[in-house]
Amino acid sequence: MNALKNLDNQKKIIIIGAVAVLILIALGLKFLGGGSVMTEDPLKNQVVSTDDPVDIALDFYDAWQKAVEADGTDPFAAGLADEPLLSQVMRDKLSNLPERKKSDPVLCLDVIPEKITSKQLYMRDDETQILIFSKEYPMAGQSIITMGGANGGWYIKDISCSEEFDGPKEFSFENEGNLLKTVPEPYDSRYWHLVYARDGVFGYLVPMFFNESSICVSIDGGESQCDENNLPETKPVMLRGNMTEAGVEVKRLEFLPDL
Repeated sequence: MNALKNLDNQKKIIIIGAVAVLILIALGLKFLGGGSVMTEDPLKNQVVSTDDPVDIALDFYDAWQKAVEADGTDPFAAGLADEPLLSQVMRDKLSNLPERKKSDPVLCLDVIPEKITSKQLYMRDDETQILIFSKEYPMAGQSIITMGGANGGWYIKDISCSEEFDGPKEFSFENEGNLLKTVPEPYDSRYWHLVYARDGVFGYLVPMFFNESSICVSIDGGESQCDENNLPETKPVMLRGNMTEAGVEVKRLEFLPDL
């Protein structure tokens, strides 16, 4: 009975935490600190565009790529690191790079792609995230552009690269988290979800889609085809799969020891 009670409590904590984080993000974290003092809106003077956020992200990526390829200049000399549509945080991030990295901080590749494609990972009223990668080398490096909503339009909140690696990358999504089926709206409880941390913030959820090639790995290393009907809710796992517009296609789900 105690084990069941602890499991229920753990599940409630995860759900409450996920909902709380999503609500805080939606509100823009306007209230901070124990005194709940309202701070000045940092986005008050942020330049935005009313174009589609995917188009904004692709236009900036394209401009950066053309500057990389141009003779006699580069994106920094061309002033793209000071683009007004970038958040102040992102402009500071580009200005304070330790040294030019092997992979470009926007293209996220050490070779220039000839053809690119994009996937919109999620969409909310105040934020959306777009994955941009090379068609020729789809796993060689991926640019993750987070768009923020403010002042009636969209701006480029952050740009990050997928984890660097040696050799070809097999999966486009690799994260530890907890299995969750009892999810709050607007998530669909017909599907399993992974609740995980991103940039140090726990509470992000992504739907999981299983097929006949989805492999589940027990703690002792035994492998078998995943059975969605027998997955244990709230259990810690490592999820590896391919990100799509709808969620993650599960390739490998490894169960981890309880903390």
